[in-house]
Amino acid sequence: MANVASNRVICPDCRKTPPNIVEDFVNGDRICGDCGIVLGDRIIDTRSEWRTFDTESSSNPSRVGEATNIFDADPAAMNTLIAGKDGYVSSELGRVHVRVTGRGSSQMVEAVRDITALAERINIPKRIADDAKNIYRRAEMSKALKGRPRDAIVAASLYIACHQEKETARTFKEIHHMTHVKKKDLTQCYQEIKKIVGITSVSENASYIHRFCSNLRLPQHITKRVLDLCRRVTDDEIVQGKNPISIAGACIYLTAAASQQHRREYKEIAAVTGMTEPTIRSTCKALLESGRELLLEQTNPPQRPLD
Repeated sequence: MANVASNRVICPDCRKTPPNIVEDFVNGDRICGDCGIVLGDRIIDTRSEWRTFDTESSSNPSRVGEATNIFDADPAAMNTLIAGKDGYVSSELGRVHVRVTGRGSSQMVEAVRDITALAERINIPKRIADDAKNIYRRAEMSKALKGRPRDAIVAASLYIACHQEKETARTFKEIHHMTHVKKKDLTQCYQEIKKIVGITSVSENASYIHRFCSNLRLPQHITKRVLDLCRRVTDDEIVQGKNPISIAGACIYLTAAASQQHRREYKEIAAVTGMTEPTIRSTCKALLESGRELLLEQTNPPQRPLD
């Protein structure tokens, strides 16, 4: 990468003066060195060209590395402001720029800010927030979500991005609660974006269990047993029609109860999963009724009655 003469472009997100603009010649991107937003792509590499050739076939290798982001973001959707020589932003050029780039560009900038703010509120790392921005950009480019509320697309993008890593997974209920988006809009946007980015579904129980067990301060060996139990319960379809989060909570309760020293109460599990105590209790009973043999195989069910 190389620093560029930064008196020509200003980052629309951080608006720092002088801007810290970096050119990534490998990927052909122009990037803000402070906030990481990609400001432009397909830049021309003006440096000396160094190429190597295979001595036998005389073929030359590819000079461009593969994309660093799995979502193939189109950075051209981002806003770019033109600055005058003395550092101030020309209002006339700004008005022309808005007319040329249209409303979609400003919406992208607003969406980026919304995702950044949401990610900070729920303690999501920057790399996950960046994934969410790229997912949103692809959704906007596809035009498949035209007319859908922007906040619903933002929420669905962040929900999918959170499931890229098990430690950052958030439940549908958590995202819905944090964004106050209509559940119907969020569900519809989620279903459409899954098709756009090419995933069949997000990992449900496994992603949640790691975070739930961590919040309950359960040791790693208990977490592994919970994961094994939950996977068997889901694969064997022992309990049907139950919320995946309530199944995860029930598996945590039953596994922890069997270990005695790591037992957790319903109210503790309800607090970290966002489910109610009666819901977790009823799921536990359903598991004991329908999958007792599996429970005996995976772990010993609690001896005292479930109240």
